[in-house]
Amino acid sequence: MSALQTILIEMFTSEKDVTKYLTGGARLEWDALDKTLTATRVNAGLQTMPNEQSTFEREIRIAGYKHGEGAPVSLRSDALNDRFGVRWTITKAAPSKKALKAEAQGSLF
Repeated sequence: MSALQTILIEMFTSEKDVTKYLTGGARLEWDALDKTLTATRVNAGLQTMPNEQSTFEREIRIAGYKHGEGAPVSLRSDALNDRFGVRWTITKAAPSKKALKAEAQGSLF
């Protein structure tokens, strides 16, 4: 299990809102009430090389959860900076065979 999968499972099983900062600069926010995960970066969207959104989506599936279609978000974090990224609705699911195969091939995180 990758470090990102461990973080996601910790977030998704929490009954409280959780915010995590990843070493690459992305910020993950879990809204326990709405069951939504938001991934953002300061003053820029998620990275396109490698495609960060699809990496998060793959890791969500491998961790045993389903995600809805990613919706773009723009959040004002303070007077100087905005955060841009994607928000997903998360539900529990068994990991798919394809996701398990991807896990065997390794992870970016």
